[in-house]
Amino acid sequence: MLTVEQIREKLFELPKKFDQLCMAGEWKQAKHVYDTAVNITVFMELDLEDRIQLFGNRTYKEDDDELKEGMFLEARVLRVYRESFKADSTTA
Repeated sequence: MLTVEQIREKLFELPKKFDQLCMAGEWKQAKHVYDTAVNITVFMELDLEDRIQLFGNRTYKEDDDELKEGMFLEARVLRVYRESFKADSTTA
């Protein structure tokens, strides 16, 4: 059984895998990696600092906070969702 720290380490490896899949145009697999990271983060109740490091602070930002990009780049995540949706809408 993995410890919480081992799970956290594996979680922080997912953005690299996500980026590799994006570069290869493997949109559905990249979306799966991102969704998995989100689900694990929620399940293990990851602390706020780690969530911001992974996903950025747009969701958690106060009015006077500077916007920070996470390891999962927002523009790339949006593209993954868009490309996955397009692929699903064109399959019979």
